[in-house]
Amino acid sequence: PAAAPLDHFSLSDSASFAISASAMPPARALRICVYGSSSRQTPEKYLDEAYALGTELAARGHTCVNGAGANGVMGALNRASKAAGGRVVGVCHRMFVDGQITQLFEGLELVLTDGQGLEERKRTLAQRSDCFIALPGGPGTWDELWEVACARQLGVGVSGPVCLVNVDGYYSGFIQQLERAHADKLLHKLPGEFLHVVTDYKSAVDWCEAHVGDANPLADTIVKTAPRATALEDDALRPLRWFAAGSLAGGIFVAAALRQRR
Repeated sequence: PAAAPLDHFSLSDSASFAISASAMPPARALRICVYGSSSRQTPEKYLDEAYALGTELAARGHTCVNGAGANGVMGALNRASKAAGGRVVGVCHRMFVDGQITQLFEGLELVLTDGQGLEERKRTLAQRSDCFIALPGGPGTWDELWEVACARQLGVGVSGPVCLVNVDGYYSGFIQQLERAHADKLLHKLPGEFLHVVTDYKSAVDWCEAHVGDANPLADTIVKTAPRATALEDDALRPLRWFAAGSLAGGIFVAAALRQRR
């Protein structure tokens, strides 16, 4: 029998990261951002997962938002969504646009960004999305993934539910690193509260549909107010205030004495 989808964070059977995923029909069409590779050498198993995800998003009526790649995971994702009649929004830095991308996005929405780096592109992807799914990719994919996961962990910025698809164990190293960070008490929330892990594309879409709109409070460990800092600041400034008051009083005394001599 096929293995059951991984519906908790930990690779082990530990219940500490368990979060049940109840797949319910979506109340509305979602804008689902998908991160993934753009490499022409991406293995076939990752391309197959991306193509299946693109087809699934179109079938469920969701918009596929991504970095507008024409190759790798993004290329397979976009071709599948387009072939299935789905809506695709590609966000691409102007310097990356070439003939392949222009041809692929004919009839689709292509948003161009500027800037010396990729900050505007990442920000636009996040602002145009309700939730996030990460498929296998390289450093660019990791950067995008961790930025929204970090925002989700802290409870700040623009970040809906974030789901990691651990195809063929590709992200097992990430998962183990997060488990270590949790064990060493370096995280603000339980890993499963800001990054959900599954092993297939369908479970990822189910998770996003079930959890878009969930509350994402500010992490309890973040200091919301700092009255002690204000008190310390007052302590540091008090001698200066005394000095200023003393100087003013001394000045008044000298001026009065001079008037009396006249």
